Amino acid sequence: MDAYFKKCDEKLGFVPNVLKAFAFDDAKLQAFVDYRQELVQNAASLSKLEIEMIATVVSSQNRCFYCITAHGNAVRQLGGPVLGEMMVMNYRAARLDKRQRAMLDFAVKLTTQPWEVEEEDRARLRRAGFNDRDIWDIASVAAFYNMTNRLASATDMRPNSVYHGQASDSGDREDKMRPVYLLTAAHRGRHSPRTSAPRRLGANPKVVMEEMMVPSEPGIEIYVRNKRPADMTAFRPERTLLFVHGATYPAHTSFDLKLDGMSWMDYIAARGYDVYLLDLRGYGKSDAPAGDGRSTRRQCADRARRRPPSRTSPRSSISFSSAAASRASTCWAGRGGPR
Repeated sequence: MDAYFKKCDEKLGFVPNVLKAFAFDDAKLQAFVDYRQELVQNAASLSKLEIEMIATVVSSQNRCFYCITAHGNAVRQLGGPVLGEMMVMNYRAARLDKRQRAMLDFAVKLTTQPWEVEEEDRARLRRAGFNDRDIWDIASVAAFYNMTNRLASATDMRPNSVYHGQASDSGDREDKMRPVYLLTAAHRGRHSPRTSAPRRLGANPKVVMEEMMVPSEPGIEIYVRNKRPADMTAFRPERTLLFVHGATYPAHTSFDLKLDGMSWMDYIAARGYDVYLLDLRGYGKSDAPAGDGRSTRRQCADRARRRPPSRTSPRSSISFSSAAASRASTCWAGRGGPR
């Protein structure tokens, strides 16, 4: 199988760790590779993206770190970053057609409640346009990745770092962080967003909050919230944090959700950080793109006082992103935060 590894390295730039895990036994590795190729190439009615969607959703149900990372990355590349995150976190949040929704519902039920699969489940797939061969293929893909999930979990298989974007050079990272830099620059006075005056928070008199609408593109403004210590006078990148939400909930309802009187954002700000959160366009208090069926959020601009910020600081250098912020906030509160 050395030739196959070389081909992977030439085509992908690396050899997936799942293949290395099988390298102790050429016969098992060959069987694994052959069966996966059979699934991908001979699933007549399933696209490569749909196969990766099934793999990701099944892996999400099984909480398999390796497979969620690897196949979620494949969905991001084939279907876009938003679809990839939805498949990892909650596929029901995606605007799927009837066919794909039925396909994923079946794969999930086969994963979590296989003893309850019955004729009505197969009939629903047929109504969505699948034939009996397609149903076999959907089941085969779901079953295959259930198997790989369990092998990965049993052996503590870890995903290649490239799946996390760690192979990007510094120039790539600079481009990816540009929105963060521009956002912070806007708040520091290099642009002129509509912003509210700082106000002390009753629950925590040591922390102040500002809200602002930052221009993004014509007709679109992004809602930004800032919390920081009331006496903060020096603004350094290493003490600056940006919360960015995922595909499910906006940031202001997740990271600033108060539990026992304090949110995750409050906790971090009270410990000396200049903390931001933003709602991506189309979420929460930010404007929605034209034609997406939702009204724009101009009421937020009305609530934000039109006073430009006066602080100046280097650009932000820290970011944090999560689409499961509500769950993480609950865990954070339960543990009392870091010591």
